[in-house]
Amino acid sequence: MGVYNTLTRVLLNNIFSSLEGRIEPDQYIIMGAQRDAWGPGAVKAGVGTAILLELARTFSNMVQNGFHPRRSLLFVSWDAGDFGNVGATEWLEVGTDSSLSSSLPLSLFLGLSLERGMHLL
Repeated sequence: MGVYNTLTRVLLNNIFSSLEGRIEPDQYIIMGAQRDAWGPGAVKAGVGTAILLELARTFSNMVQNGFHPRRSLLFVSWDAGDFGNVGATEWLEVGTDSSLSSSLPLSLFLGLSLERGMHLL
């Protein structure tokens, strides 16, 4: 058996949308889902993305009806989740918007996995 892998650079695309908070706009609630999948796990990424899109649609409808969140909401579709969560990790380490990612308290992150339930990251 021979293995003929080639290392190539790949552009990752994290997709962001936000809703600014009224009272504490510099405080963020981040809702995100990975968008890619490796092998037969496509359903996992699809379900997470569907839930994220439904949350964004619901909050959009609420805003049209007069709702204003206390804190800013950030909806994120992370790329390269099945490659070591590279999309989310790079954003937290380097930051697309460094003022936001560098100000996040990294002491506690709660992840919700459809396979393992809730766990601290």
